[in-house]
Amino acid sequence: MKPSANLALVLTIFYGRLLQAARPSARQHNASCEDSRYECSGWANRGACARNPSYMKTYCKKSCGLCRIASWGSWTSWSVCSKTCGNGLKKRTRTCSMPAAQNGGLACSGSSQQTARCNTQRCPVDGNWGAWSGWSACSRSCGRGLQKRTRTCSNPVPKGGGRSCSGPNQQMRSCKVRDCPVHGQWGAWGKWTGCSKSCGIGVSERIRFCNKPAPKNNGRTCIGNSRETKLCTKRTCPKATTVAPPSTTRPLVCGRPKRSRIVGGEVASNRDWPWQVGLQSESDNFIFCGGSLISREWVVTAAHCVTRNIPNSQRCARPSPGLRVILGEFDVQNIEGHEVQIAISEVCMHESYHKVTYDNDIALLRLSTPLPRFNETMSPVCLPSSSSSFPVGKVCSVTGWGKTSQDDIRVSNKLRVAHVPILDHAKCKELYGSKGYVVTDHMICAGYSEGKIDSCKGDSGGPFVCKENGRYFLVGATSWGVGCAQAGKPGVYTDIKDYLPWIQNITSLVP
Repeated sequence: MKPSANLALVLTIFYGRLLQAARPSARQHNASCEDSRYECSGWANRGACARNPSYMKTYCKKSCGLCRIASWGSWTSWSVCSKTCGNGLKKRTRTCSMPAAQNGGLACSGSSQQTARCNTQRCPVDGNWGAWSGWSACSRSCGRGLQKRTRTCSNPVPKGGGRSCSGPNQQMRSCKVRDCPVHGQWGAWGKWTGCSKSCGIGVSERIRFCNKPAPKNNGRTCIGNSRETKLCTKRTCPKATTVAPPSTTRPLVCGRPKRSRIVGGEVASNRDWPWQVGLQSESDNFIFCGGSLISREWVVTAAHCVTRNIPNSQRCARPSPGLRVILGEFDVQNIEGHEVQIAISEVCMHESYHKVTYDNDIALLRLSTPLPRFNETMSPVCLPSSSSSFPVGKVCSVTGWGKTSQDDIRVSNKLRVAHVPILDHAKCKELYGSKGYVVTDHMICAGYSEGKIDSCKGDSGGPFVCKENGRYFLVGATSWGVGCAQAGKPGVYTDIKDYLPWIQNITSLVP
């Protein structure tokens, strides 16, 4: 090789290296893609790469252009965003293969992958129900009402176009605090009964019931009367005498009837209780109260039986409207021949009678015509003395034409008797006091704790008598009670013993 040629080769290599060192490059050369002989460039210029390819490939790769520098291919399309909302990511890739690096050529610089944010808008939040509220108060204070409860779509509240809660926001249910009171209403009137008397003026009555509807659940009962009465007559009665028939036996002392045996404990006889008196209005024969004959011209009864007959509550006055009594009566539907009707000329009502408590419930009736004599159907009962004592538990008798039970609509046609024991006064006060009633010291109670036997409506004013040493004494006058023969509600009677001075002052009778 010529010296000049060698010099040129050396200069070429030298300047080539200088130029290469001065050229900026974004890529680092691969050490395996360098010439290992400084002569390579000159040799390559003189065609050595073709003449001696094996040698030149081994030692002069660069000069022979055998080092392939890699380059990136095109980016792929962006991938689907990782989220549909709320800052997702997308990516794309490229391949270092256009061409790929060979024979120690430079690889592609940079990343083969790119990422970018996507769908940065807020995600929609679907609403969800919060807890139910408590149930509201019932819409009605009685009977069937409604309760409701509510909920709100707030757990969470829908946002960003999210769906609202599905389903109702309130619920209803039936409720009942208590049953409503049902106020009673009258049913239709029943038919009129037959006349109470087979002759003369009697009474026909009809009833109605508080059952359309019946009161329930503390509802008000019906207002007004359950019974109506009217006067009736079938035929004219033979005129009753106004004077007692002559006695056919020896004179009778007080409190000692001709017959002393009580038949069956229910239906009595006028001979068993000859002091029994019935009170009637002058206008009809209906016996509305009882009384007790205590002398030829005086009868004891209850003050509440005659309040309407005493104007201005005078102590003693002529009754208006008029009154009369019937003695010797037994069966009000039949005339037995020994009944006597006598008008009352004077009524004396106790001046301290109390219309609310029935305290001092006593009155005296004066016969317009004194009885000329007594007989077995008309004789007086004995008055007790102020020292008389009738013990608790003593069984005594009450008589009258009153109802035979609380539910009866009519009084009894026949005189009846009930035998009941005297009760402890303190116990009676306690029984009635717990129910709001007053039992005063001028009253006597008698009856059974279980009820069943008692005086009843229509017996008022009649005798409550006790037998002592073969004689009957007027211990009480039938006064009041709650219902008839109800458990824990005994009959209450005016204590006659407490009024002996009052009776004596008016009648001049001495027991």
